[in-house]
Amino acid sequence: MMQGLIVDWGGVLTMPIHIAIGSWLKATGVDHNHYGEVVRRWVEPLPGEISPVHRLERGEIAVEDFEHLLSAALERQGSRVAAEQAGLVGIVHRSFDETATELTALFPGAGWIHQRLH
Repeated sequence: MMQGLIVDWGGVLTMPIHIAIGSWLKATGVDHNHYGEVVRRWVEPLPGEISPVHRLERGEIAVEDFEHLLSAALERQGSRVAAEQAGLVGIVHRSFDETATELTALFPGAGWIHQRLH
């Protein structure tokens, strides 16, 4: 009897993340280097800093709040994108392969928590 289902979405249930991000950068006009600077700081924060990425992953902030923080951080780097137009989280989640996503939804009784960010 199956006790649970664990999946990794980065390139397994989605298109490769660099393709999704590249499409988002092109659509929004955000400079690749500006995005890289922000993400590097957020993924590997300095001691005492709190990463918005980690807060989002833990459910401590809403997607909308993350998008506002991302928009502000990118603007400080020199790339302007309105938070309402940022939509980075949505781009990543829309890149999910629908068949794979539907497959995982078949396992709610096995301990799978099916949650999708909109």
